[in-house]
Amino acid sequence: MLVLFFFFMVGRAFGLRVMLYVAVLWGASDFYNFGSNLMGSTLRQDWLVALGLGVCAIKLRWPFLGGVLIAYGGLIRAFPAMAAFFLVVPMAWFVVDYWRAHRRIPKFAELRAAERPALRAFTGAAVCVIASLVITSALFGARDSWGKWYQKIEIHATGPSSNNVGLRNVLAFDPEFSSKGIAQRHAPDNWELMQRTTFAARRPLFYLINLIVTALVLIACRGRSLEQASLLGLMLIPFYFYPSNYYCHYVFLLPLAVAVSGPEAERNRSFAVVFIVLALMAVGQYFTLAEGWTDSRYTYQSFFLLSGFAIIMVELARESLRLAPLWGSSGGEPAKSDG
Repeated sequence: MLVLFFFFMVGRAFGLRVMLYVAVLWGASDFYNFGSNLMGSTLRQDWLVALGLGVCAIKLRWPFLGGVLIAYGGLIRAFPAMAAFFLVVPMAWFVVDYWRAHRRIPKFAELRAAERPALRAFTGAAVCVIASLVITSALFGARDSWGKWYQKIEIHATGPSSNNVGLRNVLAFDPEFSSKGIAQRHAPDNWELMQRTTFAARRPLFYLINLIVTALVLIACRGRSLEQASLLGLMLIPFYFYPSNYYCHYVFLLPLAVAVSGPEAERNRSFAVVFIVLALMAVGQYFTLAEGWTDSRYTYQSFFLLSGFAIIMVELARESLRLAPLWGSSGGEPAKSDG
């Protein structure tokens, strides 16, 4: 019922066509696959719905509510907090452009006048986080609630697991020390230890890649609307962290990051690129299902995910630099998307 309500709200906020594209990706992606139905976890997708509804709320000009919902998604699963953090990015670009135009930081009144929706959304997110921390800590104790929450999230952020996806998974993979390789050699190697050792040897590459993709996403946010910038922050999750495969089901939300109203050809082109890349990713995932060794299967899926995200990042960064040039804004305010 929550998912159906989400699709209804996407139709209200973005139109039927966009909603149908999103619905196709929601069903076609294999990232949700954990058993056939997430092992029967009834509310496993509540954070996805919260993120989607938050984006719809901002699009419908309810930024405070949007911030609350996006922050809720972050509190439930931690990784979606990237969307809440990226609510600040449009304000940051405004400050940069204002300083370049006037050689001073804007006053708060000027920032509020120019970025009122972003401030309201960020305030909603802050209120949600503070209220949740205070209420749940009072009811259950901070150690028994948020202490255990942090321990669990830390495992998902850095700890190897056979169904992880992302950059850490790719850099830690060595066919010789995969589950299949160890089994074929009847070797006594510790799979988790070898994953950590291999990743440690490639750690400089991890930092270099993350530096590049962070710059690309920040540039891609330039000139885009608040809800679009928030969603683009989600693309950094598989690069920064070590999420289980089902956490990356949020990919079906990404078309909303480039969906705009009206016949604007350049934005429509980006929507087509994003959808086609994500659809091809879903097709590619189908062929990985023939791999019976879980760690190898999700390493192959990681390649599809990271490659697809890289294409999207480059396309959107290129578009943003052309439509909102770093040296082309006037009045200290970056160009805004019609979305």
